Amino acid sequence: MNAGEKPANSKEPASVAVETPQTRFKVSSKHLTLASNYFKDHLKKRISPTSTSDEPGYDEVHMIDCDPGAFLIVMNIIHGQGQRIPKEVDAAMLLKVAAVVRYLDCREACTFVVELWIKRLLEEKKVVYDTWDNCLKWAYISWALGFHSLFTSSTSAAMSRRCLSSTYPADLNLPERVKDDITKGWRTATDKAKSVLSAETSRLKGETVYCHFCCDSLHLGAIIKATSHMDSASLCSVHESLQSKTTHCTAGKPRCVNAASLLTLKSALAKACTGEGLGLQNYPLSD
Repeated sequence: MNAGEKPANSKEPASVAVETPQTRFKVSSKHLTLASNYFKDHLKKRISPTSTSDEPGYDEVHMIDCDPGAFLIVMNIIHGQGQRIPKEVDAAMLLKVAAVVRYLDCREACTFVVELWIKRLLEEKKVVYDTWDNCLKWAYISWALGFHSLFTSSTSAAMSRRCLSSTYPADLNLPERVKDDITKGWRTATDKAKSVLSAETSRLKGETVYCHFCCDSLHLGAIIKATSHMDSASLCSVHESLQSKTTHCTAGKPRCVNAASLLTLKSALAKACTGEGLGLQNYPLSD
């Protein structure tokens, strides 16, 4: 036997089929078709009426990419199993529930329970827009579940939190129109912010001395340094950077025009950096 040959009785390793874990739910087709437009369109066509009194008609529906825990919660809501519905959920579970509600198109059936959850999260100050990703998660939750004010505030915050390198998570199924309009809103807010800053820096760069040469230069330098990352950072970051800067009048004047102008600039920039949030009525679930 050559070194490269295998023994005649050698066994090839058998390929092993890996099965995806499955979760099975026994549910009422009547409840589902009343609550869910998805099941109304699909389930009625598939249930066979040929059954005996001992074995009612049934069918299997395979759901893909639904979180089992979130799906169970939605099923308990639809079936009126109040004792099995959690009194509160965190933002992570609410996002999963929103995805199931969106998939099944059963928003109306879940509205009452979801309103209680979101009200509690708002009261506990757990609806936060501290990052780009969190803004998008709340935008999806409010879009899928139909909360107008939450959708407007979260999309506005997303415009302020977006930066040049921001991307939309692939696993968050926001409509393309929503994503496009968030990007457009960010660009509009960026242009406004740049216009506000340009007006003030141009004033200080001019030949006119408004307070004292050193004072004018100090304020100009503070503004330029605080906003130097405008092209790469989020508007929120630029605004926070400028807000944190304090200056003083090098000439010692109690009513320095530059100090007053800086306060006005901070207020104007804060307004410019706030994106105009989107209206939920413009983005139906059919998108």
